[in-house]
Amino acid sequence: MLNIKYVGCTRPLALAKLIHESICSPYSLDRLVDLGNADYTSYLSAPEDIDYNATSRDFALDSLSRSYLKKLPNFEDPSREQRTLDLFMDCEAQCRDTNQRLEANDLGHFHDEFNVMKGKIASILGDIPHTLEFAFGPGVSIGRKGIDTGNYAKYSVYRPSVTDKAAAFAETYLNNTLWGDYLKRGHDNRILFEYVNAAEIAFVPKNFKILRTIAIEPLMNTYFQKGFGGAIRDKLKRVGVDIRQQTLNQEAAREARDRGDATVDMKSASDTVSRMLVAHSVPIDWYVALDTFRSPLYKLPDGTKGVFEKFSSMGNGFTFELESLLFYAMAYAIVKTGSGYVDRIHVYGDDVIIPQEDYPRFFEFSKILGFTVNTDKTFASGEFFESCGMDFYGNVNVRPLYLKNDLRFDFDIYECHNSLLRFSERWKVDFSRAIALLQSFIPAKRRLYVPFPYSGGFWTRLDRDFGITDQGWEGSYHKALMFKSKTFHNKNYEPSILHSLSSPSNGTRSARKTGKYVVKKTFFPAVS
Repeated sequence: MLNIKYVGCTRPLALAKLIHESICSPYSLDRLVDLGNADYTSYLSAPEDIDYNATSRDFALDSLSRSYLKKLPNFEDPSREQRTLDLFMDCEAQCRDTNQRLEANDLGHFHDEFNVMKGKIASILGDIPHTLEFAFGPGVSIGRKGIDTGNYAKYSVYRPSVTDKAAAFAETYLNNTLWGDYLKRGHDNRILFEYVNAAEIAFVPKNFKILRTIAIEPLMNTYFQKGFGGAIRDKLKRVGVDIRQQTLNQEAAREARDRGDATVDMKSASDTVSRMLVAHSVPIDWYVALDTFRSPLYKLPDGTKGVFEKFSSMGNGFTFELESLLFYAMAYAIVKTGSGYVDRIHVYGDDVIIPQEDYPRFFEFSKILGFTVNTDKTFASGEFFESCGMDFYGNVNVRPLYLKNDLRFDFDIYECHNSLLRFSERWKVDFSRAIALLQSFIPAKRRLYVPFPYSGGFWTRLDRDFGITDQGWEGSYHKALMFKSKTFHNKNYEPSILHSLSSPSNGTRSARKTGKYVVKKTFFPAVS
C-alpha cells in the first residue's frame, strides 16, 4: 500500500498546478484536484485512463499531466526500501524456479525455438577474442566508493578486491605490467588482493514507488567484466544490433504502427537472467569465462548473504550486453520459426521490437525462460508505441516532460523553463503563467538569457537568429551559467600508474559530479 508524502521545496507543486490548469482536460483537472487536496498517493497512482482515440496533441498534453512529477525525488514512501528489497528477493525466487525448470529441460513446446536460440547465440559469439579491451567503468566498486571513482583512483587501490575464481587470472594479467609493479611494492614482490565473493546490494533512486537495485562488484572483476561486455557488444553490432546507440530502436518504434510491429518491455529484466539460462544457452567457453568474473554471492544492506540465483545484475560490467544478446536470440528464434520477418527485430537491452503476429509466442517463450513481460509498457496494437525513452502516438513523438529536481538552483530553473517553452510552442498550449512563475524564481538582476538551443539562461524565443559579431562571426556573446568541474592534485602522484592508463594526466583529476556553476561570458556560434 502506497503512502506517499511530499518533502522539501514546494516550487514544483505550484508549477504543476499551473500546468494542469492550462491543459484543462478532464484527466488533467482530476490530477489538479488531487494536488489541491495534497493526496499525492492518488495523484501519482492515478490510472492511465487516457483516451487512445484522441489526437496526438490531446494525447501529449494528458501524457504530460500523467508524468510530469513522477520522477521528482521530493515524493517519499516510507515503505519504498522494503518494497525494493521484497522485489529483489522475488526476482531471486523467480530465477530459482527458472533454474529448476531448465535443469529439468522443461521447455514446454519451445524445444525447437530454444535450439534455434542457442544456435544464434553461438553464431554471434564465435570464439572468444584473443585480445580484450579491459577497462574500468565510471561507477563505484568494492574498495573504491564515493565521488572519486575515476581511473586513477581505481588503479591506485593497493589491495584491489577480487573474487576467488577471478584471482588467478587477475594475478597472471597484472604480472609484467606497471600496474602490477605498483601493487607489488612493499609486499615482498607479491600482489595482495582483498578476496570478496559477495557483491554488495545497494539501492539508488528510481521513482516514487520503488528504488533501483544495483550490485557493487569487486574492483578487479569489474575491470575484466567490461572487457567481455565490450566483446559481446562488438559481436552484436556485426549482426546489426548496435547497442551503443538507441536510435535504431527509437526509429523502429516510430514506424511500429505502420509496419505492424510490437514494442515489448520486460519487468526487472537484468534481475531475472537466471544462472541456468546462461549455462544452457551460451557456448561453454563463453560461459566459463563469464562465470569466472561474476560474483557468486550477494550481500544485502543488513549484512545477510546468499547465493545468487541470477547470473548477474546491474553493476556487473557485462550484464547489459549479455541481456541484449539473450533477448535478441529469443526474438530471433520466435520470429524465425514464426513470421520469418527477422529483419524487423530490434533490441536494446530489454527493449524488444518484433512483428505483432509473433508477440503472443514471444510472450510465452519469455515466461518459459524466466522473464516477465511488462504488459503496462508493452504495445502490440493500437496507435501508441514506445521504446528507449521515445513515445509515439500515430507516428508522432509525444514524449512528455519529467521534472527531476525541486527547482532550487538557477540552472535547473533555466532548463525547466526552456523545456516547457519548447513544449508549449510545439503543442500550441498556453503555459505563459507557468513560464512567468519560473522566471520569478530568479531575481531580475540575476537572470541570464541565451539563444536557443543553448543552456545556461532563459530562452526568449525559439528561432536561430544569432546575428553577426563585430569580427564577422555568425553568432553572439552572452553571459551564461556554466558548470565548472572541481579539479584537485593527487597527493601521492604515481607516474607508473598513470603510464598504464589509457589517458595519462599530469597528476590532476576531477571527481565525478563535483564542481559549481559560474557565470561566464560565452560565445554561442550560430547553428543551422
